[in-house]
Amino acid sequence: MDPSLDSIPPAPAPPHPRTSWLGLNPSMMFGPQVFEVKNDAMMNRTNLRPLPSGRITRPHAVMWASSMGLAGTALLACETNMLAAGAL
Repeated sequence: MDPSLDSIPPAPAPPHPRTSWLGLNPSMMFGPQVFEVKNDAMMNRTNLRPLPSGRITRPHAVMWASSMGLAGTALLACETNMLAAGAL
């Protein structure tokens, strides 16, 4: 092994708050549920989800998913770069 590599310090571990933000963008998986409300209401497996069961309204779901998508994009833009946020 090259002795000159011993002087290079290891990369620091990312701080915990930044890594916990990775799950912030659920809007990508929540969007299709807004369009499948009628089908989900007919299936036993999915009829207890919040939209088909009527616990939340469709506008509420769209607003929540949109706000989470915007927050996730803004966080990526601030913490990484615009290319990672898809804003280019």
